[in-house]
Amino acid sequence: MSQAVNEILTSSSGVLARWTVERQVEMNGRKQSVMSCVADGEPGVDGSWFDDWAQDTRGRIEALSVAMEFASPGLFLSEIEWARSAFGARGVPIAGLVQNLSALREVLATRLPPQGRDETIQIVDRGLSMLSREVDPSTCLPPVEQRLGPSDHSLLLKQYLVAMLESRRDDAYQAVLGAVRSGVSISDVYRWVIDPAMVEIGHMWMNGEIGVGEEHFATSGTQHVMARLHDHFKAAPRRDKSVMCATVSGDLHEVGLRMVADLFELSGWTSMYLGASMPAFALIESARRARPTLIALSAKLVHHVREAANTVRAIRDVPELDDIPIMVGGRPFVTDMDLYLKVGADACAATAWEAVEIGERLTSGLRT
Repeated sequence: MSQAVNEILTSSSGVLARWTVERQVEMNGRKQSVMSCVADGEPGVDGSWFDDWAQDTRGRIEALSVAMEFASPGLFLSEIEWARSAFGARGVPIAGLVQNLSALREVLATRLPPQGRDETIQIVDRGLSMLSREVDPSTCLPPVEQRLGPSDHSLLLKQYLVAMLESRRDDAYQAVLGAVRSGVSISDVYRWVIDPAMVEIGHMWMNGEIGVGEEHFATSGTQHVMARLHDHFKAAPRRDKSVMCATVSGDLHEVGLRMVADLFELSGWTSMYLGASMPAFALIESARRARPTLIALSAKLVHHVREAANTVRAIRDVPELDDIPIMVGGRPFVTDMDLYLKVGADACAATAWEAVEIGERLTSGLRT
């Protein structure tokens, strides 16, 4: 993409967002048309609806910038589809989203330089075209039974989920611990209970069935459960392989990566879990000392892709580390299965279980 366009989208996203919302108001002729598309339906006495829309729009502009930089329109379109689903699940008309993209299109048409402008606007047009297709709001999220899916551990999954939703963290732990003591592997607990439970928590939040507080409690409660389950690990015999795991700087989503680290440990690897939002320089310092066999990075959101690329580049620039395979994961890398190549990594993994399989291949001299 044009460097000038990229600089404008990244450095001026806040200004572009406010211009977009101002244009959105002008297009409707009255503020209520915009406010009626806000989930709560009311602007509030302080006019915070404008700032809410501007912040939301800024996120879309930043996603557009990443999509352009990495030649991956699907990253922007996935953000639009997510917003559409969130609006539909909450019963909010998507007219506001359509108006917002239309206003953004006009702003970009007048504010971007000629080189790269048409390419950028074409991606916005694809988003508008996608929104023009009729979708039944009831199909934005499948029924809960379909989301949870059948498995041998369905009852345990529902017990765990209900306990977390009712703030009974210790009961959730005792439920999975009982299963482990009865012979269920911790890997299966992760795969068939904890992972789908957290996915369902995310769906419930998007559906407006729970608030941010409940979602955060379930996340922190699950981290607590996983930490306590660690005392019951029955790892495979130790092997001469090690993995260093971290989420990139700015990414606070760590439950999935913690599962990756634990599953590698259960497979006999030495697992070094550095945690969330790891600055590249600190990761490099640790890697220089530990010399891991593999580095696993997670970037949960589109907005984290650029930092993932920066981190991979920083690792490659260190001569003693440039031969260590780097695996990436997170939703953007599932949206675009070639994105890992664009950020300079050796492979990507769609799930924690796939991560272990791919890690084995990468460190056996194979590339995926």
